[in-house]
Amino acid sequence: MISTMKHLPVFLALLLAATLTGCGKQRPDWLPELYPMTIIIIQDGKPLEGASVQLIPSDSGRFAVSGTTDIAGQAVLKTSGQYSGVPAGQYKVVVTKTEIEKIGPPPKDEYSSQPIINYHLVETQYGSRKTTPLEIEIVSGKNETKTFDIGKKIREKVEAAPGT
Repeated sequence: MISTMKHLPVFLALLLAATLTGCGKQRPDWLPELYPMTIIIIQDGKPLEGASVQLIPSDSGRFAVSGTTDIAGQAVLKTSGQYSGVPAGQYKVVVTKTEIEKIGPPPKDEYSSQPIINYHLVETQYGSRKTTPLEIEIVSGKNETKTFDIGKKIREKVEAAPGT
């Protein structure tokens, strides 16, 4: 107990420093103002967990915005993978989720790989900026959680590209 008490002031100082500085990354000066945005993805009437959600700027914006859905289907979006929020603008919403199934026997050595089959778990139209019907506008101070329904659950085999 005496040893623990000796380190208490150091622990409290570190705790205070962490509280004052915060845990999130500060927005750099070169990054535009960011606005909080949460997107919920629904599939087959239920929240879709583990889907990748990307916002692709309609106006050739340069910042990558993305998130991954949790058990409630919610993706809290970040810009450049680390800054909470989204720059104002018009976006296409791209949603993807895949599953890998291992087939055949496991590899015999570390230089071999096990054969796999990839499956799309979201209709492919939602996985491309050119074909997704989903759009969203991010506006200063007016954003709320937005829900998108992507239809029925699927499990569609990904066809291998020629020559692979």
